Amino acid sequence: MQPPAKPAEAGPCEDNGTRARSPGRKFPGPVTKAAEMPLNSPYEVITRHWNTDGVDVSDSLKRALEVCEAAFDAIVDKSSDGVIVVDEQGIICFTNTAAESMLGRSTGELLGERFTIPVVPGNTSEIDFFKKGSAPRIAEMRVVSTWWQGNPAFLATLRDVTERKQAENKAREAVRRRDEFLAILSHELRNPLAAIANAVGVLGSGKLDGRLFEKARSVIERQSGQISRLLEDLLDVSRVTRRKIELRKECLDLRSVIADAVDVVRPQIDAARQSLVVKAAAAPIAVDGDPVRLQQIVVNLLSNASKYSQAEDSIELFADFENDVAVIRVRDHGIGLSPEMLEAVFEPFVQLHSSLDRAEGGLGLGLAIVDGLVRLHGGVVRAASDGKGKGSEFSVRLPLSSSVPINERTRVVPRTEGPLGILIIEDNADVRSMLKTLLEFAGHRVEIAGDGLQGVEMISRQPPDVALVDIGLPGLNGYDLARRIRSNPQCEDVWTGYSLPADRQRALSSGFHAHLAKPVDLEQLRQLLAHVRDSKRASELE
Repeated sequence: MQPPAKPAEAGPCEDNGTRARSPGRKFPGPVTKAAEMPLNSPYEVITRHWNTDGVDVSDSLKRALEVCEAAFDAIVDKSSDGVIVVDEQGIICFTNTAAESMLGRSTGELLGERFTIPVVPGNTSEIDFFKKGSAPRIAEMRVVSTWWQGNPAFLATLRDVTERKQAENKAREAVRRRDEFLAILSHELRNPLAAIANAVGVLGSGKLDGRLFEKARSVIERQSGQISRLLEDLLDVSRVTRRKIELRKECLDLRSVIADAVDVVRPQIDAARQSLVVKAAAAPIAVDGDPVRLQQIVVNLLSNASKYSQAEDSIELFADFENDVAVIRVRDHGIGLSPEMLEAVFEPFVQLHSSLDRAEGGLGLGLAIVDGLVRLHGGVVRAASDGKGKGSEFSVRLPLSSSVPINERTRVVPRTEGPLGILIIEDNADVRSMLKTLLEFAGHRVEIAGDGLQGVEMISRQPPDVALVDIGLPGLNGYDLARRIRSNPQCEDVWTGYSLPADRQRALSSGFHAHLAKPVDLEQLRQLLAHVRDSKRASELE
């Protein structure tokens, strides 16, 4: 049994291009020097050279040692891991090709130098290593005791783990962002829910006059809209990342999109006592795009600029041509961005503020949605900033269209006179009860069914003008219900659907004439009902 070898001592220099990742680690105290290794030592298998001075060694044994040496070289030099042998004084006795490459040194250049990293048998540590012209990398170093030319030594293997460590750090950062996002989501949902609950308490108090009733009603309406917007942001970022958004492109003038977006954001900017300056090209800016999604891009950029600016700050929006692309720039003078945030700001769940006391709220998904929508339009979006507190500029570049923008069509809201026979098929009692009440207030005749099978029976018995069908129904889901009813000629032209399916196309292909997401937009529903009313009236006149 051999006594333990003494660890190599290392100085503070970094001549080998390495640095310990734990600079405070100390060497253990001196250990009694190992006795000379006997010939039958178990270490003889990995011995690099034999000291044969004064020993009668036959030619055959010398040839055998040479064969072993060649085999050792072949195995070690083919390894992708760096291998370094260090003697008890910390002097490098051997390096393989991988080690020399990792440390940026030429063949044999490291031999005889002092290894500057602590080598402690049985230890696994991480070290930084440097190559000229490259960023620092990370290696995992494992150390075992060995023998070299008949003397105790240390064998250190170096494995480049830079990519693994970067992946681990990225995963940890993703988890941190997720946890932060969930905390913010909880905060953002609790606020409107608390306001709604308080308003409901006021309505149930029995001590209402017209002013209190209108105040409670407006609170419920406003906070319900806030919850709907939060859910839409969540759905949009999911659809964008999975490329599930269906663009309805047309050749349009980008200036009209900007004008509509400014109208949407103007109340937020005015409420924050900020100013908005818009400068657009005199000539039409023709692009092929979805007007709704392009407006969403501009709205999100303007809303984001307002959210992170102070009162009295100015926000500028520029739209013009640059060569063969259309360019939109939104500039603010708010909190600005650090260099590391210029790219990260477009990733989901990245928050410019991690505190929960942000007055404007939001989930921090707006810029991720912007990035995805711009990419779907074949464009790019970039962020620029001179640093924190110095404002930001976001620029969107979109391909110009070779076509001429179509004239903006006059939007005519159809008439809504006359009642319709409506069937609501919904398993949630509160949803169907309140929707039934709203539709009856509008003058329609409304029936309700609590499941798919009951709905089919009621439709077969007395087909309605319109059926509002939930997708997640017990007994018979909305898709199957629509397919079954579509086979009835009496019901061929009377179907519309509302729900929150994973794929809008699936709802339409199943037989629904329209698809509305919950909570249903009442104005959109009103226009759909008016369209059905007018279509029915036109068919009666034929």
